[in-house]
Amino acid sequence: MRIELDEHAIARLERRGATPEEATITVRQGARSPARHGRTAFTYEFIGSVEWLGTRYRGKRIICYAAPIEDGWRIITVIVKFLRP
Repeated sequence: MRIELDEHAIARLERRGATPEEATITVRQGARSPARHGRTAFTYEFIGSVEWLGTRYRGKRIICYAAPIEDGWRIITVIVKFLRP
């Protein structure tokens, strides 16, 4: 399965505390649910000590919104939610 990152998603990844690799894992292994505009939301939790902006968290939940393409998905945007200890 091919996974592409839209320019918007790439810009949001770094700003929101995720990596392209984490976004790819989220689409490959995450829970799938329908989203607006014919898109699909993929959700995956990365558990383990994470530091973001000087605060320590127990992990993060990444939500990728993607549109189907011929042989895979194009990630449109990425949301990151940090998990409190």
